[in-house]
Amino acid sequence: MSRAWLLALAACGRVGFDAAPRGHADAASGDGPDSPDGSAGLLPIHQYSLNNSYADDYGGPSLGGHGGTFGSDGYDFGPNQGLSVDGALPPAVYTVDLELAFVDLSGWRKILDYEGLTRDSGFYTYDYALQYVIVPGSDFLTAPVTFTANARTRVTLTRDAAGEVVGYLDGAPAMGARSSSAAPPTTVPATPFAFADASGVARLTGTTATFFIDDTATGGGEAATGSVRRIRIYDVPLTAAQVAAMP
Repeated sequence: MSRAWLLALAACGRVGFDAAPRGHADAASGDGPDSPDGSAGLLPIHQYSLNNSYADDYGGPSLGGHGGTFGSDGYDFGPNQGLSVDGALPPAVYTVDLELAFVDLSGWRKILDYEGLTRDSGFYTYDYALQYVIVPGSDFLTAPVTFTANARTRVTLTRDAAGEVVGYLDGAPAMGARSSSAAPPTTVPATPFAFADASGVARLTGTTATFFIDDTATGGGEAATGSVRRIRIYDVPLTAAQVAAMP
């Protein structure tokens, strides 16, 4: 797999997809003034600080809660009590950045679902490791074991216009192995946590993105208790340098 780090020079940092730009257009070089979130001159199009509110800090679509509660450090949820948002995640080109903690990391725990909770593919943890389920049962991209129960981890996923999907952990590029087995690799792979999304499994179907809620194909059993402190969404695939610069 090739790793695409080039950004399309596009208007970025918009409140919604049709509003005037709020950020700086030179995303590839990072030139221009620093942004409040430190991402080399880019602002997210949506930011959810989850400070006793589902609101977008920039006035866009609000999150929907599904039974969780606000705590001292964000939104606390039980299994399948996560969040959803309509009209916020761009369908094909994006960066999603989350600060999360799961109480139980055994088996699969869904992070992000793109397909209306109808399919088992998507972005997960599996047995304490970051994983993208490309084809359920037969095609997995998995990082080594990284997560610790109840420990907050920053997870970032990008998808560019060519369909290259790249994952990061705590601001650094993750490494991953693609295999027919779901088991995490026992040594650090020499290849990045990245894949060419020819089948579009990392594209949004419809308009609703769902966080921490499992699909109906597995009966909702692959969801955990946990918390999330912040969710940021960009309409560009941030570079490794830009992801590392985010606080």
